Amino acid sequence: MTQLKTLLSQNLTWTFSKKTIVLKSNDDVLLELREEKSARASFEFDGKNYTIRNEGFWNPKTIIEKEGQQVLILKRNFFGSNANIEFENGNLYSFKISNSPLAKLSFFNKDKNEILYYKLKFRTF
Repeated sequence: MTQLKTLLSQNLTWTFSKKTIVLKSNDDVLLELREEKSARASFEFDGKNYTIRNEGFWNPKTIIEKEGQQVLILKRNFFGSNANIEFENGNLYSFKISNSPLAKLSFFNKDKNEILYYKLKFRTF
């Protein structure tokens, strides 16, 4: 596979079908997310198998496991657009969703500096 850093610097696109979501960089498939059942999905990345599952209602969380070992927990508040992300090595990050004027997902380090964001692009045809 081409260098991941190179692929991520190109335009990424998501393709949605009934039980599968595919992330592509140009024509290269980066990730294929497969729905297994309600609140559970799986994908393969870099030769490793991952599962994603959701738990909870009032204090929901998303757990990602690699080969059966927990690597990430995303904890959300029931109300609001903020969340905390904790990696297996103890690194903590925060996450925020804003909708003004289009959706933007931002990730922050422990010093509250934005380190990564995803912003919805609007195209007219």
